Amino acid sequence: MTMTSTDRRSWPRRLVVGVNKEGKHGSTEYRHYLACGHSEVRKRWQKGGNMTCFSCSAAPDVVDDETRIDFWRVQLARKLGVQPDDIDLIVDSENGPPRVQFARITLDGPEVRRLLSH
Repeated sequence: MTMTSTDRRSWPRRLVVGVNKEGKHGSTEYRHYLACGHSEVRKRWQKGGNMTCFSCSAAPDVVDDETRIDFWRVQLARKLGVQPDDIDLIVDSENGPPRVQFARITLDGPEVRRLLSH
């Protein structure tokens, strides 16, 4: 199902589950991770809620492995209260879809104290 309409209001909207800031000063972009597993890059940060998923508009059943892994990283970061960049996922995708083998999480001193205090 390819969306050919220019009326973007009719395109599928998905919940924003996480946002990751990328780039340096002057060329900052924000990668928005959506509940469908896709990600969208924008120049401005979307404050939660829903946003149009252009990947779902183009091919609703296709999600590439890298996008799926990024989605998992963001979900884990949200549950732990850390930044997605602090999480390395070790994934096995040789025999079919990707599966997480284990995660390596890097925490600094204040993050360790915050997690231990809960």
